[in-house]
Amino acid sequence: MIVDLTKTIKDKMSGFPGDPVVRLEQIKHFIKDGYNDYLLTTNMHTGTHIDGLNHMGNGPLINDIDLTQFMGIGRVADPLNYIYQGEDVVVIECHGHYLEENFIRQLIEHPLKFIVIDNDSVDTKPYFLHKLLFSKQIYIVENAINLNRLPKDTSFEIFAIPLKIESDSSPVRLFAKIK
Repeated sequence: MIVDLTKTIKDKMSGFPGDPVVRLEQIKHFIKDGYNDYLLTTNMHTGTHIDGLNHMGNGPLINDIDLTQFMGIGRVADPLNYIYQGEDVVVIECHGHYLEENFIRQLIEHPLKFIVIDNDSVDTKPYFLHKLLFSKQIYIVENAINLNRLPKDTSFEIFAIPLKIESDSSPVRLFAKIK
């Protein structure tokens, strides 16, 4: 079973507070032009997206990262009672709250590829937790949906596939494959 964890990108969709809203406009129409086409104007941190290492400092651009970095074995974690079990990816239901430093310090002790949250950020300015995760080459996927459809007691495959784009970060198609 595949569980789609991605927000749909729509016209006038808002992103991180203070960032511009999405513009998605149909610019060609089949009946008039013989084909359909759309123009998308967005920043890289709207909807379900991955924050790359270059987002808060030096690091490779998203297009330079091997795709294997964006897939692995995932597990839903309870921030109050997390025990590492060999997963590559930790999925966290934040319910509108930012993550705690102690939990992030526990996460960075392990060889994780990325974390997934249902929030628009793991923290606020000056973004210490972002920088802490990035210091261990752990990427951050933000604004995931449907996390309640993931199993709490078993692992699953998870994929956060970014655009091949010369940017610090990218929108992703985030999905889990559950056996």
